[in-house]
Amino acid sequence: MTTDSPAGNGPVDRNVGRREHDPNHPYVRKLVGCGHGRLFSEPCTDCEIVGLHEQYRNAILTVQIVRDRLRVLGAPLPGRLAPAGRSRRSRTGHTSTAA
Repeated sequence: MTTDSPAGNGPVDRNVGRREHDPNHPYVRKLVGCGHGRLFSEPCTDCEIVGLHEQYRNAILTVQIVRDRLRVLGAPLPGRLAPAGRSRRSRTGHTSTAA
């Protein structure tokens, strides 16, 4: 649900507290700014947040693809511990036997 912000800066999404992207904003139609009401020469935190969400989603997909490919190749996954019963080195450098 959106309403006008108290400052009058455009619609605000109540759930997030950020302005919604308006594809009909005059800046977008003139190709001089984003749909959040900011010129391209000014930083827009709303656009940055959208970009970071997209980057995060892409990173998750990349990890899933790499993990699945490593499994197909039979290679150990990064960060996995040695199988039970084998000796492993702790973070402190001491060798212990897994129980």
